Amino acid sequence: LIDFGSGTCDGVSVQQSDEAEDLSRHHTFAGSAFYISPEMFQRNYTPKTDVWSAGATLYVLVAGYPAERLQETFNVLQSTKKHRLRQLPNMPNNMPDSFYDMLEGALA
Repeated sequence: LIDFGSGTCDGVSVQQSDEAEDLSRHHTFAGSAFYISPEMFQRNYTPKTDVWSAGATLYVLVAGYPAERLQETFNVLQSTKKHRLRQLPNMPNNMPDSFYDMLEGALA
């Protein structure tokens, strides 16, 4: 269903660097734009990128894929405005605050 970590350490080898931080940086840009974190657009792939993608996937599981309002939804997800997630299209009205807190944590 989901291939997190599809970026690999293709740009760094053990001989080039012994630092663990360098080995955790990925250089491959792959995936659907809707699920890609803002950092990936800056080619800065870290483990937080996968958490962000999981948050975007969670939104789709709850609200459905926003095909008709894709650009609007993409802009909200990429935004850093406070309470932005309550403006996402197709969200059920009865979602608890804890859901938005969890989603905010993943999409931070």
